[in-house]
Amino acid sequence: MNAARRGPELFFNRVIYSLLSVALLISGLASLGWIFDIPMLRSFGTEFFPFAPGGILATFLISGVVLIRALAGPRPMAMLFGKIILLFLIFSLVTITLATLGGVNLDIEQVLYPRQTDEIGGLLIGRIAPLAAVCFLLQTTALLLLYYFEANRRVRSLAASLAMISTAGSSVAMLGYFYKTAVELGEVKIPMSLPISLVLTLLGIAVMTSAGPHCWPFDRLTGSSVRATILRALLPVSTMIPIYGWLNAVVLRDSVNPALSAAFLTILFVGILSTVANRVAETIGGKIDSAQTARRQSEEKFRVIFDSSPNALITVDSFQGSISLVNSQVENVFGYKPEELLGMQMEVLVPERFQKIHQQDRRNYMKAPSARPMGAGRHLVGRHKNGKEIPLEIALTPIRDQSRAVILVTVTDISTRTRLERERDEALKAREELIGVVSHEIRNPLSVIATGFEIIRRVLPPTYESREKVEKQFDHINAAVQTMTRITADLLDVTRIEAGLLRIEPRSTNIVLLIEDILMQFKARAEAKKIRLESHLSPEAKSINCDRDRIVQVLANLLGNAIKFTTEGGLIVLEVQSGKESIHFQVKDNGIGIPPEEAEHVFERFWQAKHKQYVGSGLGLYIARNIIRAHGGEIGVRSKPGEGSTFYFDLPLATREKTAA
Repeated sequence: MNAARRGPELFFNRVIYSLLSVALLISGLASLGWIFDIPMLRSFGTEFFPFAPGGILATFLISGVVLIRALAGPRPMAMLFGKIILLFLIFSLVTITLATLGGVNLDIEQVLYPRQTDEIGGLLIGRIAPLAAVCFLLQTTALLLLYYFEANRRVRSLAASLAMISTAGSSVAMLGYFYKTAVELGEVKIPMSLPISLVLTLLGIAVMTSAGPHCWPFDRLTGSSVRATILRALLPVSTMIPIYGWLNAVVLRDSVNPALSAAFLTILFVGILSTVANRVAETIGGKIDSAQTARRQSEEKFRVIFDSSPNALITVDSFQGSISLVNSQVENVFGYKPEELLGMQMEVLVPERFQKIHQQDRRNYMKAPSARPMGAGRHLVGRHKNGKEIPLEIALTPIRDQSRAVILVTVTDISTRTRLERERDEALKAREELIGVVSHEIRNPLSVIATGFEIIRRVLPPTYESREKVEKQFDHINAAVQTMTRITADLLDVTRIEAGLLRIEPRSTNIVLLIEDILMQFKARAEAKKIRLESHLSPEAKSINCDRDRIVQVLANLLGNAIKFTTEGGLIVLEVQSGKESIHFQVKDNGIGIPPEEAEHVFERFWQAKHKQYVGSGLGLYIARNIIRAHGGEIGVRSKPGEGSTFYFDLPLATREKTAA
């Protein structure tokens, strides 16, 4: 709980303890009066009604419940104990009230004290008066509501209202004793004793306080509003009126001239009103000073933040288009000192050829102002003081400055970024040209070498005695040429990926034919290691929109790796499943598997498995991931060492032509 809320609650708890201490003191004295037969203690005077034993017990129980609530809080056992006491009290008070008012006498009070023989006005002097029973009932109901609906602010306010009604009823009876306006005891029909009226008043205020400082009526007294200030000022001085009435009716009686009494009462009211007016004036004046100070601080803070912005900030009157405020960064962007721009039209920062269009755009913007970038999708330029045009990014934010509508313009000079982007584009273009040259210069000699050796093989006489050895060398050379060709192609693909130039050209592709072709390519390699190569296709997986050559490249890499890392006699399965929005491909083998610490790196560039007998370029899976992502899909792996690996990827059913970034 924060300190702002904790402070009032601690104060309210102290108030509760003080009120309950006085109430328990009065009840304790009355109990002694009953035990030792001392009328002064049980009735505060022989001419008053005594404090009924039932009322004493009710006071002890209600005080105990309030103390439990204040000290123990929401502990389950404490709450259960409090609820049991309250329900017992409600039953007892209702039966006592019915016995007195309705003639249904259940003799419930005989449980609390012996039957009394003394009667006044037909009532036992030890029985709780009906008005007192009703007040106790209201307080008990209020406490029960607080126990059951602690978190509900409205219910807590209702509980405080019930306690306030109880307090009002007991206060009226108490004031009757003070003003000596009560009827003689022999004529009283439904009396309330002085001590019980005092105790009920104290308990009522304690129950109201127990509801907390943040519900009615205390929320009207707390806080810094003018209403709360007036109520707090009236609360202490309003007690002077009943005191004056008591002095005039009881103490002074007829010894004071009525005119003098009226004059004194007038002076009293004037004093009260003056006190309240003074308190209100001090509060309002303090609020005005605080508001002005807060506003100055807020303006200073805004100015510091405004000037500290790395971007140029300009506020413009939305209707006149005049500049009302700029920060220091404006000089760095446009070359104008801040004081030079104040009051000038915004168009001074716009190239001449765009000034009329800018005025119209500003008027259109104010018809439906919103925070947004200016000129989305357009190349924006501003005008420097020296006349030079500057590439800019501009964001607009409508704000209210008192009664005026202004636009906050955030300007970013992107000259450096534009230059770097241009240089980057030129470098990428040059690199792509170099890639083309290198590709041509490397692939052509490799092609010549492969073609030359094939011609030599064909013209070699069948009877040549070393033909078998020569053909083995031809095979090694051809394999080396193919490896160099593949590495060259991979390097070119990596370069395109890094440059954002890897393009895919999707078209409708027959999945069945695609799988047949790729399996045919790897059939001989699988048979050489005695590996079974199988395919499982879902009947629904018939066609897909993809770049066929690139998907063949991905599957070739996955199948090639599976054959490489699967021992002789193993099994590789290529599966294709159809989903609602995508086609799922997976290549599953029962080879050596991949350790968990390596599996998360297999799609990284130049990563290779830690097996000396299996060496590669470390580019195949990196390229495969980018190809699949360019299609809008994702690729992954599941593997356990010694059990094999499953590489899988998903291709969306609809793929558009695009470039992989």
